[in-house]
Amino acid sequence: MQQKIHFQRRDRDNLGSLNNRGDAGIYQRMLMLPCNDRADDLPCAQPIAQLIAQLIAKPGIFMSKPQYLQIKDALANQILAGGLAPNDKLPSERLLGELYGTTRVTIREALVQLEANGLIYREDRRGWFVTPPRFRLNPRRTSNFHQIVREQGGEPHTELLEKSRQAVPPALMAQLQLKPFDSLFLLKRLRYANGRAICYCENHCLPERVPGLLELDLNGSLTEIYQAHYDLHYARMQVRFFPTALPDEVAKALGATAGLPALRLERLNFDQHGRVLDFDLEYWRHDSLEIEVDTQD
Repeated sequence: MQQKIHFQRRDRDNLGSLNNRGDAGIYQRMLMLPCNDRADDLPCAQPIAQLIAQLIAKPGIFMSKPQYLQIKDALANQILAGGLAPNDKLPSERLLGELYGTTRVTIREALVQLEANGLIYREDRRGWFVTPPRFRLNPRRTSNFHQIVREQGGEPHTELLEKSRQAVPPALMAQLQLKPFDSLFLLKRLRYANGRAICYCENHCLPERVPGLLELDLNGSLTEIYQAHYDLHYARMQVRFFPTALPDEVAKALGATAGLPALRLERLNFDQHGRVLDFDLEYWRHDSLEIEVDTQD
């Protein structure tokens, strides 16, 4: 008897492309093979395996990429070859669609892939830009954000978003050695490198260690403020970091898309006297930071 072998639509489309390559005979035999209807006799199994082997051996079959991936690869090659420099703005999605002869939906798919790979980033109402090199962070050092950026040739800036005094969160009570109904200073700040917002930070500070902190100008390095006004400096840290996704509030502050990959960094800081000084919670853009540790340090 003649029994049809059914394929998913995508597979049939791929096989159908064989007609354009002079392989119509293989295509027809794949779709219609002689099979015995007895359960204990499968004479069609071997011919199918042989034909699949023939197809795999032919270059290009089953290997074609969707158009958005081809566009992604083309743009990635431009960036990696130096044709586009860090912070260069990409053409608009409309213009890219015209250049590649496709729709904005396809272009957006390609750009989102490049963003996930860390090669480009988007700014609201401004467009897409080539991502600059990542900054390096060594958790074994007590360098602050401003020092790290300056040492690596960047220009740092910190913007205070919000400051308040509030009850200590239960999750931080033990780490900060506080009791229920104790309070702390909460600073929400945004950190920039070369004009680009790359890190959202929440500083949980102890009022008894830094009284009057909320009255100071907090648009700068907290490390320098501690040193200048309280004669305190960071001497030791306990650091924990892991990949996550940008929460809504953080993404809005960074001008990024909620749900994008991010690096969450938690840091419990101790002063030169061995006492807890503060706790930091940071969200870094996934394309802005790399962790570098030398065990011999």
